[in-house]
Amino acid sequence: MRWISTAAIIAMAATVLSGCETTSPQVAALQDNNTCRMYGIAPGTQLFITCMMQQSGQREQRRVAQNQAIAAAFVGAAVIGVAAAAASSGPYYRPYYRCGYYRCWY
Repeated sequence: MRWISTAAIIAMAATVLSGCETTSPQVAALQDNNTCRMYGIAPGTQLFITCMMQQSGQREQRRVAQNQAIAAAFVGAAVIGVAAAAASSGPYYRPYYRCGYYRCWY
């Protein structure tokens, strides 16, 4: 049962490391700029500013959703780890034998 605890720890570490990938604000702004230009919106207009704000808001929503997924994975891995530890450390029942001259019994 110890391998289940090890697997839970590895899963949590992988989840943590997958959340470390972030983009800098400059790269994000450039991506938003390119997306709005791809839609055919001219830079400097009010529509372009609105498009940039929408792109920024969508990116923030994706980031929040990703953080919630990571938190849920941590909770799930912790529950699995606790359940595995409880299952592996439970009492082991061994019957008590008494033996006489002719036989053994419980």
